[in-house]
Amino acid sequence: MKIELPEKINLSSSEKYILFFRISDERSSFSIYNPVEDGSFFYYEIEEKFSGNSFENIKEFFYVNDFLLASYRKVFVVNNTSAFTFVPVNIFNEEKKENFFQFNFSDVENKLLIQTMRKPELVILHTISKNVFDFFNRSFIAPQYIHHLSPLFSYFSEKLRLGNANKLIINLQDKGLDILCFAPSGDFLFANHFKYAHLNDVVYYIFFIWKQTNLNQLKDFIYVAGNSSQKAELITQLQKYVQNVFPVNITPSEHFSGLDIQHVPFDLTALTLCEL
Repeated sequence: MKIELPEKINLSSSEKYILFFRISDERSSFSIYNPVEDGSFFYYEIEEKFSGNSFENIKEFFYVNDFLLASYRKVFVVNNTSAFTFVPVNIFNEEKKENFFQFNFSDVENKLLIQTMRKPELVILHTISKNVFDFFNRSFIAPQYIHHLSPLFSYFSEKLRLGNANKLIINLQDKGLDILCFAPSGDFLFANHFKYAHLNDVVYYIFFIWKQTNLNQLKDFIYVAGNSSQKAELITQLQKYVQNVFPVNITPSEHFSGLDIQHVPFDLTALTLCEL
């Protein structure tokens, strides 16, 4: 899985570039780009050489690509996991982080990470394999670990602040579903991540949350984002029951010129547009 970077990427100035490693049970990926260089975004899904072992695939990718040994501006490890919980900033106490996490998960087997969000003012507690955590800390200087929902929070909390309706945000991945809910003011109400096998499961989860949050079929909005091939079909299904259902398509910036952005996970695209 040795790769050749596009000629546009000039690593003689590697300190100008940002790396992203997206860690997922489904499939991990690697991205690199220079924030001030048009057309510099490169996305690559890491080959599954070791079937079912995401960590071994990441290590193999690192060891055979020498350019990763350079010095970079930032390194993000985007943790796509359903093992997370939220705590309001004003009540969070780091010494009690395990107690907060165990409200939703009975045991903390992996490395428990803390991420503090500015918009909304939340702490996201999420876990990552200790092996993965130690590997990235050995391989890079001060990598930043973020939960995959955090770029969605940052992006949508600003974009959807206007109007007098509630907004339900759907991020549809190939096997995973993110649901976020915002009040008319833009304040965060709810978020969760679900695994699914069929599109009918997705529709069920969405309308279960819709009912639990008392949303209005004529007044409130659903926005559907994501890189799943089933996105258009999901919108069609939802429009049978909710009046205001719209796709979310980020207009590609010049960083993405020449790239089929539809195949890039939405949280990575949002991350390039948000300051975390």
